[in-house]
Amino acid sequence: MKIAYFDASSKIVDTILEAPDLPAFPAPIDGRLAMPVDYSGPLPAYWTGVEVVPFPPQPSPAHEWSGQALAWVLNPSLMPAALAEAQATAQAQVDAAAGRARLRYITDVPGQQATYTRKEQQAREWVDSGYSGAAPSFIAAEAAALDETPQAIAQQVITLADFWAYVKGPEIEAARIKHKAAVRAATTLEAVQAALDAALVELEAL
Repeated sequence: MKIAYFDASSKIVDTILEAPDLPAFPAPIDGRLAMPVDYSGPLPAYWTGVEVVPFPPQPSPAHEWSGQALAWVLNPSLMPAALAEAQATAQAQVDAAAGRARLRYITDVPGQQATYTRKEQQAREWVDSGYSGAAPSFIAAEAAALDETPQAIAQQVITLADFWAYVKGPEIEAARIKHKAAVRAATTLEAVQAALDAALVELEAL
């Protein structure tokens, strides 16, 4: 048989023991109660007065469990802190989504940014010179690796750099700033979630 142990006030079940007969079970202490049950689900759970059922998820940090209502109940005094916490979490998620969007276009590993910068500089200087002299080191190495002409690689490097600097990079940054502002302006938990959902959709599409 199984015995569920729960707090008499909250009705929250945190322990279920199994033994062959009733005398084998320890007595409840410290304001707790015990009832025979037929329950094999997850813990914590709660006692309805008839049976043990799974504990529902907390809707928000501003909700408190009521053993009388057997439900999560909104506590308005907790709302300002809950809203601030939700906003901070959502803004961090927007930043993370922007980072994932950027990684679809650039590589973020040690030394890569310096490599991009130097390669772009070499390409622009060489193109501006009318391809005078030998191809610069990064351009020549990439051309050899891809079996392309150095001139084609230089033009490709500039095109990609311009696309990132003037199109995609600003789009991602603008979306990040816009949606973080929307999160900060939200005055309810539902509005925070809606602002975050919109941010994730837009940044995923960029």
